[in-house]
Amino acid sequence: MERFEKIARVKNRAYVYKVWGMMKQRCTNENHKRFADYGGKGIMVCDEWMESFETFFNDMGPRPQGVSIHRIDKSKGYFKENCLWINPTILRSKTCI
Repeated sequence: MERFEKIARVKNRAYVYKVWGMMKQRCTNENHKRFADYGGKGIMVCDEWMESFETFFNDMGPRPQGVSIHRIDKSKGYFKENCLWINPTILRSKTCI
């Protein structure tokens, strides 16, 4: 069981790394297909997260299965106090109310 748990932790960390990279690309790469919705609207990633995956991972923690990163206040950027992992189904139901 221990080996399986270690593999699961490594896979989770790799997925969080991918989320971190995509988040940065949306906010900084003018050639990214979603830049207009993020960086183009002034949505930025805090300096601490831009510079360090470790800081991002320590702040957000492992990604629970089936969730994605969410900004609580859509007018603000990506930083510890404004982000959480949330199930997209729950998010959609809250925006429909």
